[in-house]
Amino acid sequence: MTQKSILRPLTWDDFDAYFHLYRIEHTEEHGNFTGSDTAIKADWELPSFEVGGDIAGIFVDDTLVAFAEVRVWHSIPVRPYLYGYVHPAYRGRGFGTQLTHWGIERAKRFIPLVPENARVVLQSFSAQEAGQALFTNEGFTKTRESWFMRIDLDHEPQAPQLPDGFRWVTMADEATVEDIARVHQHTFRDHRGSMDEPLEDTVKRWQKSIHGNEHFDPTLYAIIKEGDSDVGIVTVHTQSEDDPNKGIVYLLGVIPEYRRRGFGKQLLNFAFSELYKRGKTSCELSVDAASITGATRLYEKVGMRVVKRYSAYELELRAGEELTRQ
Repeated sequence: MTQKSILRPLTWDDFDAYFHLYRIEHTEEHGNFTGSDTAIKADWELPSFEVGGDIAGIFVDDTLVAFAEVRVWHSIPVRPYLYGYVHPAYRGRGFGTQLTHWGIERAKRFIPLVPENARVVLQSFSAQEAGQALFTNEGFTKTRESWFMRIDLDHEPQAPQLPDGFRWVTMADEATVEDIARVHQHTFRDHRGSMDEPLEDTVKRWQKSIHGNEHFDPTLYAIIKEGDSDVGIVTVHTQSEDDPNKGIVYLLGVIPEYRRRGFGKQLLNFAFSELYKRGKTSCELSVDAASITGATRLYEKVGMRVVKRYSAYELELRAGEELTRQ
């Protein structure tokens, strides 16, 4: 008997089915899943995300077996991002291709929302050969790699040490969400994919991110300052979705004027030391393998190693001027 499949937008009524499939996806990708639905609901509630429009699923006999979503992370949406998954039992039936075609068409809705001269590109990542072949067949171009890097915290890390005149400020004392957003913007202004946008837009994303992080610890959102000047920033999550004993460096950056002076290493030492104090056994972060600031070299020097590689793919939806840093 032929099973009937249907592709349609997902609504809040489908959230439980989506979360069930998300758990399967994360377990396959990372080996385990211990998270709750809190952070996922927060992602669905982001102001830039339209439930019932920006996410779709394929149902087979009323069971959700695949999904895809299109997201944007900047107020000028020139680089939407496509993310999707097909349940292993339903692969080889063209569902990935269907959802990719849906994603391409959905992403085109952003074209009228950007300057007329702007280049618009759909981005995606894949660590699986099948996904990489799918993107290649659909005309995407591989542009780079993103790495997950890890360090085992099997002994006490080196404590962070700042030069005289420098100090730590965290969200447990004087730092605010606005401070975190401001330093984030400044440190990443010359990184791949960054673009100028109003500070209030970055603040809104940080507010949602913190709201959706059930393990948020204000003492782990830290800024290095010299007097009133910002130097660098690190934000740390005390556990990942696949391992409650593994911490995540969510964001790390140094203001350009302060680079090559050892502050990146001290930000890492802060993260490793704080996680070790909390009994965590490892720490991971994600990094652009072609980082223009040489971040991968720093991470390797402090003992981190690559544990997973994702290939980045792009499909140009409209030619024009590239508004993001590349």
